[in-house]
Amino acid sequence: MTLNLLKYSAYFVFLILLEVFVIAKFNIHFYFNPHAYILFIIMLPVFTNRHLIIFLGFLMGFIVDQFMGTGGLHAAATLIMAYMRKILLGAFAPREEYGKDDFLTIKKFGLVNFLFYCGFMIVIHHFFLFLLELFTFRNFLFTLLRTLLSGTLSLLMIMGLHLLFSRKSAK
Repeated sequence: MTLNLLKYSAYFVFLILLEVFVIAKFNIHFYFNPHAYILFIIMLPVFTNRHLIIFLGFLMGFIVDQFMGTGGLHAAATLIMAYMRKILLGAFAPREEYGKDDFLTIKKFGLVNFLFYCGFMIVIHHFFLFLLELFTFRNFLFTLLRTLLSGTLSLLMIMGLHLLFSRKSAK
């Protein structure tokens, strides 16, 4: 239990630092804004308390907002994504094969299910982040395009980080 708490805490801090000091410094293009810190919420064990997930989602988004000066955009988007997590897990997750403290992994989840689950979580986060950033439906297609392009890049980055975390956990 204590080891898992330390592991989750280390992932939490690592992903925030990666987001704030590395990923946020990349200025690829206005349409490409990847975010990897949401991997923490995506990877939490299936049976994690929903209230804890929502709190951690808000906390993670709030910390990113404080570093980036975005005034609650990340907190709101991550909170919505964390709230939707249980619904998406119900749609994509084979719940029988998981222990209480098991991370969500491609090996247990299956590649296709994991890609769909991650993809939907990323799209939810990015859509609300970019919609709140513009705060209008006037450029809705622009928001959708930005969501899809940034989401694709985020999915690739998250899959790479997930494989890195999974290998370290297996050792």
